[in-house]
Amino acid sequence: MLLYAIERFLGHENVSNVALQDLQHNRFKLAHLHGKLANISADLSSKLMDGSEVFKKITSGDTVNAEKKGKDSFDFIPFAKLMFSANELPPSNELGHSFFRRWVLIEFTRTFTKEERDPKLTCDTLNPLIYKALCYVYHKYHKFFNFYRKQEIYICGCYNLWLLRTMLGTNSAILY
Repeated sequence: MLLYAIERFLGHENVSNVALQDLQHNRFKLAHLHGKLANISADLSSKLMDGSEVFKKITSGDTVNAEKKGKDSFDFIPFAKLMFSANELPPSNELGHSFFRRWVLIEFTRTFTKEERDPKLTCDTLNPLIYKALCYVYHKYHKFFNFYRKQEIYICGCYNLWLLRTMLGTNSAILY
């Protein structure tokens, strides 16, 4: 529901919908991020994230090379924010701090049924709601955001569990 609301707020024309694994392994998918504000992909696959070069380039503001089928390749700097949802976080071969520091995880413990969804949600009703939510988050947590810029961040429990599972799954020496 949150990703749906964000996409409606930004406008469909300003959002691409490419899965994380596709950005890494499909040379044509990266072009979808060109000129977009966000890349929102629901239901991230739980298959192994093999490689993280493209993910790191996108999140650090590096120039990437993209290609559209039947056209010349081109360079651009993606500014789209990557947003994914997942029932289970995918394992990764990447164990470095440079990979894990790029993630911000938000754990949702409530599931909404189709009956609970509001079909009347439109840009007119979403914009004031999102604006109020952003104001609330800023005012409640602005000290945290200032702290985050200066210090290491203490990540929520779901992130630590994912990190532990990923490390154990890719490095059996950690078990000892």
